[in-house]
Amino acid sequence: LFLVVATTETSLELQGVIDALAVDRVLVVCLYAPPEVVAGRIAVREPDAWPGKRPLIAHARELAMSMPAIAGIDVVVDTDGHSAAEVAAQVRALLRDHDLIPGPDA
Repeated sequence: LFLVVATTETSLELQGVIDALAVDRVLVVCLYAPPEVVAGRIAVREPDAWPGKRPLIAHARELAMSMPAIAGIDVVVDTDGHSAAEVAAQVRALLRDHDLIPGPDA
């Protein structure tokens, strides 16, 4: 079992990642947050002196709206208001639900 993390902006890029894996089964999970939440996370994380900060924030807002609609995504998980541990637990549950990892009884 591999967990592969990739930021893809188009269905073609996503399909490229899936093709490169050359596996029989895959579950594509998109981690989502509203555009303003994504912008706020970047604003806090990146230094104000970095000239790429404003363009990155603008692009991230656009991606927050477009990425969940990319063809090939199986599940969108909303991360807003959830801790990393909660999101990870939700992803683990999805993997179990899709028979990609054993359930708690196994």
